[in-house]
Amino acid sequence: MAEELGWDTNDEIWSDNPYNWDDIILVEKIVAGGGTLPERYDKLTDEEKEHFIQLIVKVKGNQEYSVPHIYTETKSVKVDEVKVTAEDIKLVVKEVLGINLEINNINV
Repeated sequence: MAEELGWDTNDEIWSDNPYNWDDIILVEKIVAGGGTLPERYDKLTDEEKEHFIQLIVKVKGNQEYSVPHIYTETKSVKVDEVKVTAEDIKLVVKEVLGINLEINNINV
């Protein structure tokens, strides 16, 4: 399970971080879940999925423009119409929490 977050023990998360507490908690929920990344995403409520899709847009927008980009318009979409991939989830986890979820196949 992921490390428990708290205001007094995680100051490094908040220095120059464009993400808010709800963003961090949502991404932590996905990291701590069981199953594959898409299965973890599928377990989220529609509201959480919508929030996560907004995070994907924010992260990809920041990468595209190389600086935090301020969006002035939003568009409502049905969460079931948006395909969220494992790569999208890994990207958001890495960007928001600084955790690389890459797993290498190790032959024993």
